[in-house]
Amino acid sequence: RQMCIRDRRYIYYLSQWARTWQMSFKADKSRDVVFRSPNTPKLPVAPLTLNTENIPIVTSHKHLGFHLDEILSFSVNIQNLEEKVQKMLNPLKALVKKVKTKHFDMIYNSFIMPHLDYGNVIFKDASQYLLNRLDSLHYKAGVIALGVLHGSSGAKVLKNLNWVSLDSRRLTHVATFMFKVKTNICPSYIRDIYQGFRPIRHHMVLRDAPDFHIPLHISTRLKNTAAISYIKTWNDLPQVIRHSTSISMFNPSLTIGIMNYFCERPLLL
Repeated sequence: RQMCIRDRRYIYYLSQWARTWQMSFKADKSRDVVFRSPNTPKLPVAPLTLNTENIPIVTSHKHLGFHLDEILSFSVNIQNLEEKVQKMLNPLKALVKKVKTKHFDMIYNSFIMPHLDYGNVIFKDASQYLLNRLDSLHYKAGVIALGVLHGSSGAKVLKNLNWVSLDSRRLTHVATFMFKVKTNICPSYIRDIYQGFRPIRHHMVLRDAPDFHIPLHISTRLKNTAAISYIKTWNDLPQVIRHSTSISMFNPSLTIGIMNYFCERPLLL
């Protein structure tokens, strides 16, 4: 109830601001998503109004190309991503005998892989079942590129193409993200999230002190959030990587070191 009152107040302020600057917002262009825990029952919510019109209530919404569902399971986003990548792979099947492996590798990494990488640090902690569906697409692309039979060893397919698993790519992107947080080259609204997790600096400098500290007494809900998960990933990195002095040190050789540090998860096909 308090959230509903607060949201109505914000919409009223937005309407007043728009009227002052002779602007208008359409209710049918807006969406109302009530985020909740998976274990919380869905309760009826009165629709919000904008300019006397009701804002449509939906269970998921596409924002900047990323689908957010009401329980943040990312199932809608991964399902749409799976369909998009599958449509891009289907025409390439007919070109198996006409396109060389190196050309297919260039096509895949230039036009298809960016879709799999987009927002992958956000859905990194999605259910293993959903992530395996993306791994299956990654494997299928490797099978097409090499022209081998479906059912071949996933590890050997990736090794022959010099590809890495999607899990390693997500971990690498998380490590790069946390490096930017550590060195304060990220936006302030992201830096403020991790400000409370930075340890207090004492006069005694430890050689391997963590850059971020996870409180011992935190709720289970907070422990399962993305922010804590990123801190765990960063603290588990080797010291030589965490102590890098510039973003340019995250070169391909260093990226390979990050990937080799984490155990590769087998492809479940």
